[in-house]
Amino acid sequence: MWWSSFTFSVTWNGIADLAWVALLDVATLSVLYLRAFIDDVNGLVFETDPITLNGGPLPSATSAQLNPLRSTVQLPELVSVAGTVSLTGPHVAVQDLEALAAAPPTRPAGSPFSYDARTNHFAAVNAYYHCDRFFHLVRDLGFDLPTYFTGTPFPSPVDHRGNIWGSTNTINAYCAGNGSYGILRTAFMLADLGDVANPIGLACDWRVVLHELGGHGILYNHVNSPNFGFAHSAGDSFAAVLNDPGSRAPDRFETFPWVYSVIDRRHDRDVTAGWAWGGSNDVGGYPSEEILCTTHFRLYRAVGGDGAELKQREYASRYTAYLMLRTIGSLTQATNPSDAEAYATAMIAAERGNWTSEDMVGGVYGKVVRWAFEKQGAYQPPGAPDDVVSEGAPPAVDLYIDDGRHGEYPFQEHFWETRDIWNRNDPDGEAKHQTPIVCRKNHAYVRVKNRGTKPNKGGRVHGWHARPGAGLVWPDDFEPMTTASLSLPSLKPGEEVVVGPFEWTPIHPGHEVMFMSVTAPQDRANNDRLTGLSAAKGPTPAWRLVPTDNNIAMRALIPVPGGGGRCALEAAFCNRKFWAHNPFAKTARMEVRAVLPPLLESRGWTMHFNNPGGSHFTLGPRGEREIRPVLVSGRDFSPADLADAGPATITVLVLANGIVVGGMSYRLDPELDAPARERPPAKDCRPQPEPCKDDKRCDDEPPCDDKPCHGKPCEPKPPRPCCEPCIDDRCCPPPACC
Repeated sequence: MWWSSFTFSVTWNGIADLAWVALLDVATLSVLYLRAFIDDVNGLVFETDPITLNGGPLPSATSAQLNPLRSTVQLPELVSVAGTVSLTGPHVAVQDLEALAAAPPTRPAGSPFSYDARTNHFAAVNAYYHCDRFFHLVRDLGFDLPTYFTGTPFPSPVDHRGNIWGSTNTINAYCAGNGSYGILRTAFMLADLGDVANPIGLACDWRVVLHELGGHGILYNHVNSPNFGFAHSAGDSFAAVLNDPGSRAPDRFETFPWVYSVIDRRHDRDVTAGWAWGGSNDVGGYPSEEILCTTHFRLYRAVGGDGAELKQREYASRYTAYLMLRTIGSLTQATNPSDAEAYATAMIAAERGNWTSEDMVGGVYGKVVRWAFEKQGAYQPPGAPDDVVSEGAPPAVDLYIDDGRHGEYPFQEHFWETRDIWNRNDPDGEAKHQTPIVCRKNHAYVRVKNRGTKPNKGGRVHGWHARPGAGLVWPDDFEPMTTASLSLPSLKPGEEVVVGPFEWTPIHPGHEVMFMSVTAPQDRANNDRLTGLSAAKGPTPAWRLVPTDNNIAMRALIPVPGGGGRCALEAAFCNRKFWAHNPFAKTARMEVRAVLPPLLESRGWTMHFNNPGGSHFTLGPRGEREIRPVLVSGRDFSPADLADAGPATITVLVLANGIVVGGMSYRLDPELDAPARERPPAKDCRPQPEPCKDDKRCDDEPPCDDKPCHGKPCEPKPPRPCCEPCIDDRCCPPPACC
């Protein structure tokens, strides 16, 4: 093979005159090798500030104290010229733009950028890494950089040791616009003034970089201003939500904990202390930014930021950042909002769009967005004081099915545990749940309330059911009840009504999932097709749909015997099964996790899963697996023990890629002393004995003192429990089906 090499220059990813080398097959002109003279090398940085990462030390610490907090990271796509690598890439170019003179470092190709913390060179490496990291974040969240930053020339200049108002030795930073819908440059000063001879740069604080580029940088590109019309920016919000998931800061609500002694802004501001929209501190600038950051942080917490699982918090963090980017990207200079409610309207509109890069439908979180602003004092009722010191009003009509949150939206992991949906085996209207009996008519009921300020006019309640499972997806996994919907009467504010019965016939033992929604012209459920929302069409995972719309609720809360001691409870899990679903359109690592109540855990009870893979396995896109939980009994307990312990529930969580996507909850019912009957009684599937005659005794009945039965039919025998009797502490096979 004969080949030839060519070198040439071409602009790539915003880098002008970037040199390339290509090797070509002379005979076929096929490209055998193509490489730009650009390199990835390693450097030492603070991936997050030391307080967030480790709880300390502060920037006043020495290099010896700060150095252990450094991390080795890849510095992507650095330009190499004649064997020398500089801190310039396709998105960022670190330069010495302002006095004081502090040239950024260069390194021989292949050599790392490794410096002590209290040096200008360390600040320069952080400046490149964090600013480039921000642009990669925007791209990774689904935005095309040239389109989103339409007025910004790349690579964007960054000065790691700049000055502001003529001062270099100050704790500050700025992002300047070019006047043409773009970023001119970004500059950082110091994080500490105690030892300027050994300086620690503010570019080392990822939160500050987020404030500058996530706050002012994106606003320049859309409204041609560094500020909103009602607040300084959303920069504090990016800093707060993107650093919270794994933070070890002692105070979660300090927005810039590493430099809090100077930048003392917070994101838990109290409405009653004047930190409301329309309150005494809503004066624009930084104070209003704190109110906005508190609002955004509440949204983040509601969509998963308050979850126990790190991946759940990371999802919420990325989603909230995505939604803020999408909202600001929808603004123009003419539509730059002048008040918080206008901004909330823009955010709700942005939320309706699909997050295509993550394959997630929109129209899920709009009501949570509105609630987050309501809780911070927006949407005051007519006649409210001008100086706001209270939460705002709910929507005029706000119908809901209570899941324990009274129609509001704080984060709820166990979104399948509503008690305001229940089943009755017969249509008797009693408000006490009974385990559904398969292959026969059951009757569902639901309680609907109105937390709004006006009565609804019309509306309907819809019912569905699904086989026992977690990780369910709307509408694919749900089947309408036989009575698909019933009308809803008018409810005044604060009123409630029980709607039912909904006739339905479950076919899967193990307690099918019950799913209800209430919808009205003034307050439609997010799964109502008349909304036009993508969420209504689906596929929409229940973990996103149910807890973020108070019009919708789901019950996978199952009574098991708590009054029959060890044998009865163990028997309730004999041959029990449900299905775990991967709700994602990509392969997911699944976990099934049992959480036993202290009553059982302290007595040595355990649970394992007798299915392929046990508690950990992989499922393909929208895949499913039958799960067989096995409850292994420990020491016995009495009804009195249960009463002393209080409510006790065995919860089986299903996680996909670390996110809780559903679960099954088994509540110990002190009134049940045996497993609930789930199959029709014998009389439904066997020939029945004839009614008693005067001259004939009832079959299998004890003598009745020679008195005739007066024509009364025989009473059916009580159903046998799953395991009868309890033998050798193990679950024995169930009785044969009739």
